[in-house]
Amino acid sequence: MAIDGYSKDLCMYTSDKDTHDNGIAIVEYENGVKASHLECFVTSANDRLFTVVGDRGQAEVSLEKRTILVRPRWSQETTVYHIPDAEGGHGGADPMLINAFFNVLKGEEKNSSTIEHGMWSTAIGQAAEISRREERTVRISELVK
Repeated sequence: MAIDGYSKDLCMYTSDKDTHDNGIAIVEYENGVKASHLECFVTSANDRLFTVVGDRGQAEVSLEKRTILVRPRWSQETTVYHIPDAEGGHGGADPMLINAFFNVLKGEEKNSSTIEHGMWSTAIGQAAEISRREERTVRISELVK
């Protein structure tokens, strides 16, 4: 706090910030695959929902319900997988990420992420923010040379 004035106790919902209420980003990759990301910060729902749709079906994940639903394309069947409860933030992912990070540092695991992965994911997030702010389509080539 003394260095940069940042206080991690500030709530993004109630503190004086210029945080958008909601947003949708549509990302189209060179191979034609499309991904969309929707976020809403003004709802009482406290869940992270993920849906993956492919040519053979779809999977839906709810971190609050701790379930994965798999629905094959040509079937009325739904298979439900239950995600075990986990300690820690973000559905238990935070401690796992920290452990994996330290295991890489200790040489016990190989790093599955690269600097390039980080660069691309940061560029996509930045492109979405520029698109929202400037109300236009943003190409990653504008950000990554």
